[in-house]
Amino acid sequence: MIESLINTVIQGDCLDVMKSMPDKCVDLVLTDPPYGLGERLSRGAGKHKNSRMRLDYENGSQWDEKPDERYFNEMYRISKNQIIWGGNYFSMPPTRGIIVWDKKQMMPTFSQIEYAWSSFDRPAKMYSQRTIDEKEVRCHPTQKPINLMIWILQNYSEQGMTIFDPFAGSGTTAIACLETGRNYILVEKEPDYVEIINKRISTWKEQGKLFPAHVI
Repeated sequence: MIESLINTVIQGDCLDVMKSMPDKCVDLVLTDPPYGLGERLSRGAGKHKNSRMRLDYENGSQWDEKPDERYFNEMYRISKNQIIWGGNYFSMPPTRGIIVWDKKQMMPTFSQIEYAWSSFDRPAKMYSQRTIDEKEVRCHPTQKPINLMIWILQNYSEQGMTIFDPFAGSGTTAIACLETGRNYILVEKEPDYVEIINKRISTWKEQGKLFPAHVI
């Protein structure tokens, strides 16, 4: 059954999808779940020119509903390892393998870093890059830079592995997998974002890549 999901984008509730998946059937969960901050983010809605993003900020509840422990239990069950952004917003097991994204943020009122919990028993690592690269189109309020996700895959997985993202958003995980020779399975609840993901994947396949990737 899992073979039929390889390199696909599924529209639906990821909890339902994960319940249908066997134990330890994917190598790595790499995901950025909603943190439940939509109400706070909506105060800045007028600052965003992109109409899709502005709508998301103004209606944070549509995309920012915080998952409960059932989602995390399924992520642990179906995967051999996990990297979950926003670990500081959830009740996660102790780990020494945290990942820190230094956003090189110049504005003191904004977060200077973001934190990912990982299941890896290894020293903590940090990646530094200012938010989204100017060559990337920002189409999701919490979109991660492609090079950040590439760096994670290069450091925490191997070519040919299967990466699962149950909260796919704009699909950056899929693009990072394509760039690095990994397989992906993505789940996204919102149809508009599924369309965005499929367009990004199609563009990558047409061009060979969206833009040159860094190895850091």
